Amino acid sequence: MNTATPDGKTLMPSLPKGKNIWGSVAINERGQLVILKEVRERFGLLGGQRLIVLTDDKEGIALVPSQMFEARLKQTMEYASAKPEE
Repeated sequence: MNTATPDGKTLMPSLPKGKNIWGSVAINERGQLVILKEVRERFGLLGGQRLIVLTDDKEGIALVPSQMFEARLKQTMEYASAKPEE
């Protein structure tokens, strides 16, 4: 549902539960970015932790903790190698 400000400007609709916009970050000259403290705390990210970088040419970039990505990949491989029931 869109809402309007007192001067009549339309605001962005509320996001579904679990979906967030945290703001923006800047990439420094070395190509590094800082993930906001609130995001690191919410997802339990620690210094030195590995993230998998996923991209979609039309949708953008996603960062996924490597442990989560590897666990999902393992589940997928187990599912793919399971023999079908007869």
